[in-house]
Amino acid sequence: MGVCINKSDTRSAIFVPQTQGTLKFNCELRDIRLHHHIKSCQLHIDVGGMYNFTTPSHISADGHHQWKITKEFQIEATEQQLHDKYLKITLNEEFTIIPILDICTGPQNFDFPLGRGRISFFMDMSQIILIEIKCISLECTMNECVQEKGYQYDFKLISNNMIFQSDFSETFFNPSLLKHNHPMQSCSFSDLYVLSWDDEQTQPTLQFELPINLIPNISLQISIWGSGKFLNEDHQPQRFSMKSLRNLEEIEIQLADRILIAESYIAFYQLFQGHEFLKIGMIQHRTEIKKTLWKKGLKQGSIKSMFIINNPIYLKQQLLGQRTEHGVQMGNSILTNQNTKEIAEIVTIFQGLDTLMFKFQLPISVETRNELFIQVQNLTDQLHQKISQSDKDNSSRQFYYKNYEDLMNGQQTFIKIADHITNYVDKLDRSLREKYYQILDVVCTRGELRLNQLGYFDECQKLSKKQLKLKNQICQEYATFLYKTLDLALKKVTQRGLLDNERQFVYRFLVQAFFRIPQFRDQFVACLIKQNDPPLNEWRGTDFTLEEPIQIEGEEIVNLFDWQNYFYNYLTLIPQIQTDLEWQVEMNKREYNFCVFVKEYCEYVVNIFPQKIIPWRTIPGYRQILKAILTEVKIQEFYTDALLSAIRQLTCNPNIVNVIIMIVFHKTDINQQQVVVQTMEILNNCLKQLQLMPNNLDYAFFLNGINLVLTNSLHAFSLSKTLQLIYENFPIFPLEFKKQLSEKLFDDASQNLFLHWSKSVRNVFQTLIVYRYYHNYKNQKVLNMDEEKFQLTFQKSFQQIQKPRRMQSYFENRDNETQLLSDYMFVKYQKFMGKIEQKLEAKPKRSELPLIERMKQKLQNKNVPIQEDLFQTYLHLALSEFYEIMKGYKKWRMSLTKEQILKQDFMVPQIKILEYYDGREGK
Repeated sequence: MGVCINKSDTRSAIFVPQTQGTLKFNCELRDIRLHHHIKSCQLHIDVGGMYNFTTPSHISADGHHQWKITKEFQIEATEQQLHDKYLKITLNEEFTIIPILDICTGPQNFDFPLGRGRISFFMDMSQIILIEIKCISLECTMNECVQEKGYQYDFKLISNNMIFQSDFSETFFNPSLLKHNHPMQSCSFSDLYVLSWDDEQTQPTLQFELPINLIPNISLQISIWGSGKFLNEDHQPQRFSMKSLRNLEEIEIQLADRILIAESYIAFYQLFQGHEFLKIGMIQHRTEIKKTLWKKGLKQGSIKSMFIINNPIYLKQQLLGQRTEHGVQMGNSILTNQNTKEIAEIVTIFQGLDTLMFKFQLPISVETRNELFIQVQNLTDQLHQKISQSDKDNSSRQFYYKNYEDLMNGQQTFIKIADHITNYVDKLDRSLREKYYQILDVVCTRGELRLNQLGYFDECQKLSKKQLKLKNQICQEYATFLYKTLDLALKKVTQRGLLDNERQFVYRFLVQAFFRIPQFRDQFVACLIKQNDPPLNEWRGTDFTLEEPIQIEGEEIVNLFDWQNYFYNYLTLIPQIQTDLEWQVEMNKREYNFCVFVKEYCEYVVNIFPQKIIPWRTIPGYRQILKAILTEVKIQEFYTDALLSAIRQLTCNPNIVNVIIMIVFHKTDINQQQVVVQTMEILNNCLKQLQLMPNNLDYAFFLNGINLVLTNSLHAFSLSKTLQLIYENFPIFPLEFKKQLSEKLFDDASQNLFLHWSKSVRNVFQTLIVYRYYHNYKNQKVLNMDEEKFQLTFQKSFQQIQKPRRMQSYFENRDNETQLLSDYMFVKYQKFMGKIEQKLEAKPKRSELPLIERMKQKLQNKNVPIQEDLFQTYLHLALSEFYEIMKGYKKWRMSLTKEQILKQDFMVPQIKILEYYDGREGK
């Protein structure tokens, strides 16, 4: 059977390949359980004479034996041998045999009689097949025009323990280079952004052997390489057209000193989702892939490619069910006789879904398969809807239960559903796989599985022995599920090309495991430490230090996070993390995976605390994670999108905003436009997350940083981004800070911003003063008041208000102070605009001063700054733009209701920074 069966597939689901050659299999035998009256025993297992071993002796007083061993091995057999050979399990003089062919076709779960008892085990038998990958066409659309002389691509398959890499493709030559040397060759502007390889005969091909069970866990990496020179400079492409170059076999042009331009990752099994063509003993898949190109966390463009996959017809085990002496059975149901209505409905839906999935694997017609597929999709939607329901708040997703026993039954149901899904979710078709991961994500976040419901608190003393035994069983099952799923998530976190819901589940579950598995939390925190990390001298103004150890204290925190003392200490068997250390190496880099983890970490904490005030300092692991992120902010020159997202999410704790501001301001060089722009974008995104400015913010430092850019920067884009930060976050600034800003924005030096050469700077500045100052603080009483007279009144009144008083209240009326500061800012605005209009009146006309006279005047008066002349050049233009903004403001003002104006509840127009226009105007 093919790796993934298409909906329109007419082939049977299970069959034996017709081949005369030898078939190879990768085998894994695990979880051997024996129910027998004998108290001490050991088993001898022989796999068709190709592999055999003997288990260690096991002693059990009640006859329930279990061997927690995993045997991995490979066997080779012909088709006939698969029919003739058997798996034989021997206990003393008793034995049972199972045909090897039955194991190859599955399911993986086996339960057979052995003498006077029964034996069960899992055996995964994955055929090793030869796969051929060929990319017949590939087109890259880049965000920036191509600059290198030539480009090539290659692709590789990456898993946890192996890499398969292809050869490099043919060279794609820069279209602008060809056009420069061949005027007759057409080359449009859009061609300068496109890299294309479309000759099927010259594309790279990759062949490799692979066990079919590894296919879901492999990523395909496509890398685009470029170079500015060739190995043989005598044979450069300017001598030939693109077509003639391909036909000249005697000329070999290869790139030298390749550099990585961009890369993209694709889940390997996606290549099997396209159209299928059945050939003699082979299956061919043709799949079109569209993905985004990245480099160092930044988007570089997009890619569109067509792949052909060739693989032989092969044997595949069924996913669900259990093979017994009576054939393949459905297996045991999850739970029955539920007392809670919602739980009973969930069990019914899931059992129906399990039955359909079992039928879906059997040899059936295309029409029946399509009908079953629709039914499966409908039931998965119903199941997702049911498990997403809640009788409590949305953050906990929990039903109301009549008694504690009903709660435990509900917990057991969700645990077994989740455990059942994790056993086969990675082997499902892509569309179903997405839905099942979505269901798994919801189940794992249910309120019934939180510590305050699963833990051993005081109410457990009231439980009967029977209830306590059931609770112990449930908690042990949940601990086993946690560790097993953690191993799965840790393996996947280092993989690329995961599906959206799959990736979301992995990161969310890792966050849950961080809080619910102390062993994992300790390992995770330890791997974040780097010996060469610089000290965070900017850490100040907070109520805790970053070096404090993890301490779980406070009743609320204990009920949510102290799993060690209220859960694991009561278990008889605590599992261990089995995954290797690759995930620690990945997290130690503190790159993409860590940043996404931090984002999900913050969202998880916010969701479980319904109140606005969150005790961040007592959240387990928060200090260590925060220190690692802030260190990355300090040492990284440029920030990836993932790091920016993590920083933005961290500001759900507003008290760290001041630290972020200090770090980014200290490392920003005002003369580097890209760095200044990045700094302002970071701060803008952080401040947008706040409803109020934090109390510990150093406003003087913040204002000084803004002022340095506005008065000293020569880059228009830096100025525009700084003004945009003020404009978009103006409502959350305290009134006193707004007053200080007005003093900077409306002084004489800020006329440079109103009359700047850049349209973007003029537009942002004028929009800021109109919508944020004129609109908010316009007062007819001071409309025409003399500024000097107002200043005297203001100083006297403000000093009186600011005088310390013996009795002050948070609720005292501050309307007088607010109105006084508002009037002060509006008078500043009036004075500023008055000076601009005076410049217009004082500007000489061109007819009065001819060009020769103006040149003479400049030569005679060398003290007149050149900037003054530039201001005069943009005066008319700036004022005409300002009047247009005022017209737009009046229309916008008419659309507001009285209630919106009184409550200050309105949306101001968004600002667009015109980079393209600036590029023309600056010249």
